[in-house]
Amino acid sequence: MSLPVAIKTMLQNTAGVNDSDIVYGLRNQFGTIPCLIFTITNQETLTIGANALKKCEVNIKTMNITSEDTQTLANTMQTILVAGTYSGIVFNGIVIKNTLLEEPTSGNGEETNPFVHTTTIEIYFTQ
Repeated sequence: MSLPVAIKTMLQNTAGVNDSDIVYGLRNQFGTIPCLIFTITNQETLTIGANALKKCEVNIKTMNITSEDTQTLANTMQTILVAGTYSGIVFNGIVIKNTLLEEPTSGNGEETNPFVHTTTIEIYFTQ
């Protein structure tokens, strides 16, 4: 399987978020909130051999209506970031590097975007 599928499989254990609202890349504009959006920002091979150890950096954005709900969702999501096998890829270790709660921005009209919390993690894995 692919790395994005493995990460999504891990994130599906986050309570309170529908599977269709956990997406790779950009938020589904027809989806609901709360939601999780993740991107892989860097990937490198650390060892050589048939079963090489690799590392990737992933940004996970949690979105919700209020800052408290967004922070709670981010904390819940962080508890499920555990080593294990997801869609055939072995996550040997996961390190939380950085977290940041961002204020919402206003759109062109009266609407307001949701609060966003970004968690940056490193995943050490073998395929």
